[in-house]
Amino acid sequence: MYTANRKDSTGLVERVKQDKRNYLLDFYANYTNTFADKHAVNFMAGYGWQHFWKRMNSSTNDPRGNELFSPKHYETEYYLLSFYGRLNYTFNDRYMLTATLRSDGSSRFSKDNRWGIFQSVALGWRINQEAFLKESKVISDLKLRLSYGVTGQQDIINDYPY
Repeated sequence: MYTANRKDSTGLVERVKQDKRNYLLDFYANYTNTFADKHAVNFMAGYGWQHFWKRMNSSTNDPRGNELFSPKHYETEYYLLSFYGRLNYTFNDRYMLTATLRSDGSSRFSKDNRWGIFQSVALGWRINQEAFLKESKVISDLKLRLSYGVTGQQDIINDYPY
């Protein structure tokens, strides 16, 4: 980067090197079954583990190579653990229920407030499967869905602000 240095137009050179790694491990299982020709169930449960690591080195010199500021060096990491599950239930290919539950733990938060539980539920109605629309030539698929859920956020300013 070339820019004015100390308002004397000599400029400065900034060099930054950043290394990042993200390790991810996910396990999940899925179960699906249809019974009595009207009930369909799909259940999924899983576990996730992530490790984020970052290192940064920077130096600021004038164009002749003289150091203007102390070099900056830092290395940081954080972890994210997750347990999650989802249940889908469909009756007669018309009425649907979806429920999810997720528990996330982040090392970015203090030990007293490390875990969050996030849930959601949704109801669906395939209107096009009803007798009054089944023979429609205009509407091929029509679904009404109502849902509610809670989300969380662990992407904050830095890794350990507490």
